[in-house]
Amino acid sequence: NALYGLQGMSSEHAEVRDLLRVLSVKVAACKEELDAQAIGNALYGLQGMSSEHAEVRDLLRVLSVKVAACKEELKAQAIGNALYGLSGLAKSGGHEVDRLVSHLLSCLSRNIHSISLSYSSDVYRSLTLLKFYRGESMSSANALDRVDGLLVDLSNAAVSEYSGNPSNAQLGSRTETRVADEVNKYLLKRCPKATLTRNEMLQGFEADIVIRLPASESGEGDEGCRVVNIEVDGPSHQFPTKQTFTTRRDEYLTKQFGYSVHRLDINNMDMKQILKSVGPLLDGILFEKSKP
Repeated sequence: NALYGLQGMSSEHAEVRDLLRVLSVKVAACKEELDAQAIGNALYGLQGMSSEHAEVRDLLRVLSVKVAACKEELKAQAIGNALYGLSGLAKSGGHEVDRLVSHLLSCLSRNIHSISLSYSSDVYRSLTLLKFYRGESMSSANALDRVDGLLVDLSNAAVSEYSGNPSNAQLGSRTETRVADEVNKYLLKRCPKATLTRNEMLQGFEADIVIRLPASESGEGDEGCRVVNIEVDGPSHQFPTKQTFTTRRDEYLTKQFGYSVHRLDINNMDMKQILKSVGPLLDGILFEKSKP
């Protein structure tokens, strides 16, 4: 529980590193075996940490021993939580991270066909981000092939779960619906050839609004068009954990696929103000100069 509570903290702060140093000693001295849920929660709590700091590496070494000693089989939720926590640490990397990732991949391989559809999307996203941040530097020669194989299996399940639910097209808040309608009206006037979808599964990540704009040259985003994702950010996006996730998500979609991601912060705005802000946002999107 203590490690899970670290999820909104960063090891950039000396006070957090002091706490990690104490927790490492406590975890190492703990004689109780960590169960699957405890392992998932513990690693999930490290999502804001960097293995560039010695205190983080020490804690990871201690947790590696505890994970290896766990007799309970790790299931989808625990694996998804653990992988997501490690995806941020993957940026800085290290043998400690690779050792934990290798163990989790083995657990995932054993349970891949028993993962329920409700968890497949979460595990897929966690594994996708891990590959994005760590794929080129995974120390194990076959680790990347294992990840790719698992992603194929998980992708099929995730797409099936999402497309099999007819209500997904109508998901989203009333505010998101109003914003999407306003965006659509704007596009009909200014760019009638553009297409708009709502709550689309975009490369494994749910997207509030997706616009496909005709492009003079193909190769940016989807072939032959420019893909723009507009996210409507409400109160939940003020939490550090949500901000961490959206930063990683947006970085992945932008760098990996060339998508353009824009966030409309609607906090402290009434509906009139929100709708009024749509036009200037779209002006910037439609008429922004191509970056070299």
